[in-house]
Amino acid sequence: MPVYFSLTNKKSAVTEILQGVDDKLYREVGGIEPDEEKWFYNWYNEFGYSLASGKSFDELKKMHKDNKPLLEVIDYLDNNYILNSGYSKSHN
Repeated sequence: MPVYFSLTNKKSAVTEILQGVDDKLYREVGGIEPDEEKWFYNWYNEFGYSLASGKSFDELKKMHKDNKPLLEVIDYLDNNYILNSGYSKSHN
């Protein structure tokens, strides 16, 4: 069953593309220019599936409590975005 997630900006109420969110993470959390080939601290690969599967930001904080860089990413996402996740029975 395909799962998905999206992030809606809390201030603008706009659902942003994940690459755009990643660019903001690089600039606002890391203070560096985005890397077009890598996710910031590999966040998408580290917990993207967990977000899509319905894990909350609080659950992710517990799961990654010993990983300071990922905690900073999770905190940023939690403070700035509304998580939307779900699944589809169709996989066309």
